[in-house]
Amino acid sequence: RAPSCRGLQESELVRRLAEAVVELHFERRPALAAKPGPDRKLVSLLLSGSASAIAARMQELFRAREDRDREQMWCAITACLPRLNLMRLLVFVQVFHALCAPSEGELLGHPAM
Repeated sequence: RAPSCRGLQESELVRRLAEAVVELHFERRPALAAKPGPDRKLVSLLLSGSASAIAARMQELFRAREDRDREQMWCAITACLPRLNLMRLLVFVQVFHALCAPSEGELLGHPAM
């Protein structure tokens, strides 16, 4: 069965959002002496974890005191997003939306940031 026009538009929108997040990372990337690699746990969650587990890990990394932890989060996101299939991109968009709209973050089972 061929995808509908609406489905194609939605998938294109999700892919463009992923590309924008990757671009944002490279524009805002802090100058760290040694560039850390991606956070392995977040990479694993992005590839196969639940929305609530992804949100919890992203919150943990974002709230960390070290810039390195936040950089590892961004590295994981920018490494994974271009490779994710549409279903996994939609899970990421759900997490991203919930984290950006704190009152909705509770929908994922976590208190607002």
